[in-house]
Amino acid sequence: MAVRIYASELFPEKGARGVQIAFTDDAGNPVVPNSITWTLTDVPELGSTPTVINSRLNVSATPASTIVIALEGDDLAVQTGEENLSTVLRLITVNYQYDSVNMGINQDDKVEFQFGIRNAYYTT
Repeated sequence: MAVRIYASELFPEKGARGVQIAFTDDAGNPVVPNSITWTLTDVPELGSTPTVINSRLNVSATPASTIVIALEGDDLAVQTGEENLSTVLRLITVNYQYDSVNMGINQDDKVEFQFGIRNAYYTT
């Protein structure tokens, strides 16, 4: 099942933040996935295709029950065309494969984490 989590505070433009992801099996127990990749995109208008940010497409992560995705600099930059927005949205999609207690081995799953970036140069 996909889980969507929304950050309650805005990330600073060009700053540095870590996003912690904890993996559990279908029984709620911590699990170490067999493989993990993550992608960072914008959140486009309905019907539009997401744009990958800073070449962060299918980045491999070392399997562990909890990982931290480090975002900094251009990962948290306002993109061309977003300059007139006070806040821009980003989405981290984590795809992973794990062995399920009830559904068998090598189950595919994903987690999505949506957050906002405060545009430091926005003027009204």
